[in-house]
Amino acid sequence: MIKLLLPLLLFVNLQPDEARLHDYYVGITELTYNTEKQRVEIIARLFFDDLENVLKERYSSELSLEPANPSKDIDAYIELYFSKKLKISIDGKEKSMDYLGYKFEQDRINIFLKIENIPELTEVKIQNLLLTDLFEDQQNIVHGFKNKQKRSVVSTKYDSEHLLKFD
Repeated sequence: MIKLLLPLLLFVNLQPDEARLHDYYVGITELTYNTEKQRVEIIARLFFDDLENVLKERYSSELSLEPANPSKDIDAYIELYFSKKLKISIDGKEKSMDYLGYKFEQDRINIFLKIENIPELTEVKIQNLLLTDLFEDQQNIVHGFKNKQKRSVVSTKYDSEHLLKFD
């Protein structure tokens, strides 16, 4: 029995990291209301290989999001994807986000966005469908912060729209 399992175990352990699939699909999106600058600052944290796979599937199989060699036009594709999959309304008005860029952090990518000219914030309606078009089990944890208040929800493909209320 051990002779039969050993080659299989060696095969699995010798696979390159990018060939292995992770067991869970979770992203974290943080929205922070900056009262001083009157804006909402957004950071979306995703596995960079998952984002790369969804961008390849939706836009071009030639795209690369590898930290050492990302495609030249990758920012435009990330911005386009986020504009379609992350929708935010503040106090009943849909807002457009400004894409600021990205930064790699180990096996994750942090996407930075902002919404300007927000003099007051009492509620945020968010629809988060990031990566759900490719990964059925994708969950997106959303944290909203205003002063010392924190609100959290979990978005899925079938339950993607939530309302965060603040004092």
